[in-house]
Amino acid sequence: MYLTLANDGLYDERPSAVNYYMNIRPALVLSTSIATGTTSASSSHTSSTISARLAALESSLPPFSTPYRPNIPLSSPVTRVFADTLSKSTYSAQFKWVPSNYYTLSLDDRASLLSTPSTSQLCKAMLMENVKYVPNKTSKPDSQFYLVVVQYMATIDSKKLESEIRTIAPPTARLPAKNFEFKVAKQTDSDRLTGFEHNSVSPFGLAQDVPIVLATAIETGVNFFWMGAGDVDLKLGMSVDDFKSASGCTVLDVSEPKASA
Repeated sequence: MYLTLANDGLYDERPSAVNYYMNIRPALVLSTSIATGTTSASSSHTSSTISARLAALESSLPPFSTPYRPNIPLSSPVTRVFADTLSKSTYSAQFKWVPSNYYTLSLDDRASLLSTPSTSQLCKAMLMENVKYVPNKTSKPDSQFYLVVVQYMATIDSKKLESEIRTIAPPTARLPAKNFEFKVAKQTDSDRLTGFEHNSVSPFGLAQDVPIVLATAIETGVNFFWMGAGDVDLKLGMSVDDFKSASGCTVLDVSEPKASA
């Protein structure tokens, strides 16, 4: 038995991984059963036809990268990220492992490792907390925390974020400005709500439902960008269009270029 999903050119044949892939991508079950000749004789003609069609379809698609390595257990947060991207049909998604010294490198060197032409495509997800949050039932938005995706070459402008979040609601339902003050969330809150450790936060596979904000500079500046993927040494790349569709994010003008960028 083999799987059409591979990492670093190697097929993952672990029984647990086989069951996992089959559960989240049923088409693989059909493809695998045909490839191993487990179909009945009475359906051999139909299976042959389907096999030919599957082969033609698979040959027309780009290789799909997976985040798995032999030392990555299926209980890893990486599994949540991978399952979420698959379930939301993010066809442009690509996973890539980076060296353990990745965060000691310059942005140019990081971009080179990811084979991406611009440092503007390197992004991160940060959990922000409205420390003046007051629960309400009548006005929107009504969330204490937001996961903000911003470029590494930029910084989150808290005042912009406060204004943009506040003005999502129409004027007649808008909360007063005194109800908004955003700060980087405590690490304990980030760990609890996202389910990811520092430098591994991903907008996919979140432990709890948190509204996602995509910085306008990403939408207008790049077509494809990289973000965290559940492990400090793993990155997830995706087209902006796929990200917007899959994450249900709100695009807001919340960032400013770094002075040194």
